[in-house]
Amino acid sequence: MTGASFLLVINNDFNGCQGGLLGHYDWGNIRIDGNHFTNCWQPVSIDQGANTSRGRNIKFINNVVDGFGRGGFETGGTLDGTNNTAGQVFTGLVIDNNHFINYGTATHWIEVGPVSIVARRQTGTKVTNNFFKRGSNNPTAWTEAIEICSELGSADTTGNLIVDVASPFPTYGSAGQNVHGNSVFNASQPIPAGNTTLTARPADPAQPVRIAW
Repeated sequence: MTGASFLLVINNDFNGCQGGLLGHYDWGNIRIDGNHFTNCWQPVSIDQGANTSRGRNIKFINNVVDGFGRGGFETGGTLDGTNNTAGQVFTGLVIDNNHFINYGTATHWIEVGPVSIVARRQTGTKVTNNFFKRGSNNPTAWTEAIEICSELGSADTTGNLIVDVASPFPTYGSAGQNVHGNSVFNASQPIPAGNTTLTARPADPAQPVRIAW
């Protein structure tokens, strides 16, 4: 998918695939919708350059990522190792209404959590209305949910349900993320004000419905 523009990746089933499954450089106006990734390693991995006409309007919506190894959706960090370079430009990135469940499997290792958006030069990022559940099939699975590192724009993280994840919102970089309106159960790290810490285990929400395109 390197250099792809105005592309739909919709309603596919990926089973036991190695990574990076969907990747890798300089996307623009991409929608990944209604796909099921089962026991896959590194389902989505993107690196962006300095071209501000790229990295726009990438949407990951209505997908189910079940039993993954190394992240569900991840971006690169920097191109030259410094925090505020021109590379890794993302504008209007949306991660909405997905299920990230059963981190890790017997055949895959974990290096990053289900959502790892560490592109320093991101603006307008939204991580909304997703369901995260660590699962019990791998006791050593990664213990983060939504990892954000940004030096430019604060990501808006809201409406997510996060279950059995020790560190729901790890945040780095000067811009960070605006975390509000999320519900969390069984986390060991402090939850920011403006979110709900549940005292009873919630029922799993229904999986996202595929759109008939």
